[in-house]
Amino acid sequence: FYERSLVIAGRRCGEAFRGRNLRGIDALALGHFGEDARSLFALLLGLAVGSFLNVVVHRLPRGESVAYPPSRCPQCGHRLGPWDLVPVLSYLALKGRCRYCARPISPRYPLVEALTGGLFLLASLFYPPGVEALLVFLFLAFLVALAFIDVDTFELPDPLTYGLLF
Repeated sequence: FYERSLVIAGRRCGEAFRGRNLRGIDALALGHFGEDARSLFALLLGLAVGSFLNVVVHRLPRGESVAYPPSRCPQCGHRLGPWDLVPVLSYLALKGRCRYCARPISPRYPLVEALTGGLFLLASLFYPPGVEALLVFLFLAFLVALAFIDVDTFELPDPLTYGLLF
């Protein structure tokens, strides 16, 4: 039964299999693993980019630098440590509160991270790895940042809108 199912699966994969030659199963398994790894990578990349987009959304309308100073609590201003910056998970682990002042942190921070991660994951299902996929990721990041800044200020900042004119 097992060999027969492998042969049937092999016929679906085309040239990877010839008759009872089952070496193509490795290619079949790696193909699925490759898709899963790409999807996972896209999700993690999206979460990390979403974390940076939170900084952009918070600081750009105020005219602050997005590079310096390092991330800090929006309530007390305390510099956040590496464990406080893990996208979505640190928010859940800290129950939505600052580790240092225990005041609540807006649920918007993990929302931006999760939204960006989900969009990158979804885009990775439609675009194979390459320049086109990176441009789609970049475009999605711009759109997320613009959308949340627009919700806050009813304005679209020039540095982001000009960036979309390429």
